[in-house]
Amino acid sequence: MNIIKQTLIEKKEATAKQIDALLIERQIAFESRGAELLKPALETYPEANLVYQYDSFQVRTGGKYSDLISINKREYYGEAPTFYLNTYSTTIDSEFELKRLILNGRIAEMFLNDSDLGAKMFEKTDLCLQLNDLSDESRALDRAIYEMEMQEQADKLVDVVKRFESGDEIEFSKHVDFTFGYRRYDTAVRVIKIKLMNTPKKGVVNVELTTKGWSTDEPHIQTLNSIKMKYVERFLHENLAKEKSAS
Repeated sequence: MNIIKQTLIEKKEATAKQIDALLIERQIAFESRGAELLKPALETYPEANLVYQYDSFQVRTGGKYSDLISINKREYYGEAPTFYLNTYSTTIDSEFELKRLILNGRIAEMFLNDSDLGAKMFEKTDLCLQLNDLSDESRALDRAIYEMEMQEQADKLVDVVKRFESGDEIEFSKHVDFTFGYRRYDTAVRVIKIKLMNTPKKGVVNVELTTKGWSTDEPHIQTLNSIKMKYVERFLHENLAKEKSAS
């Protein structure tokens, strides 16, 4: 593998680990801050716990689907964020629902009395800034790796086309379909080999295809004349991962 590409991949993996660690650290910090801010309300439901996720705090009694209430942030580009509560309202006919109603009321009262409570809960920390920087770095690494892979594919295509034009038979590890025109039946199916039969002239070639049905079938050879080279190049490009020179 390209040494530069390998270095980029390793750096991307290291960055991903840093991001994962910071996400955990940020979650702990936000949950601690949120629990302190909502302490008067949470004390009414001691068995509940506060869980922070991206743009949301959930007060839960257990697993993922045991939410009593959630505090959410909504933010649109160019606008100041807003905050809202999701109370999961339902029929109040049990001790659980009554206790949830009391908790919801206490939290709603706190938001009513402090218009900045939502902003305080979701206020960004240095961890958020570090995560933003690492996310930007990760995206830049992704772009660099992608561009390098596209260049590798382009170089590989040039190489395989050169081998094809020099008369090498190109063999595929799996059956592939070769579309050589735009009409309904301009497709050869279950191709396992392709070979050039003449020197390309004005972008047109004759090719020999080897096709094979089931594994027990004998290979079948057919010749296609006056095929545009652009179709051959596209075919080879689409199947670069599977192609190899015939031995």
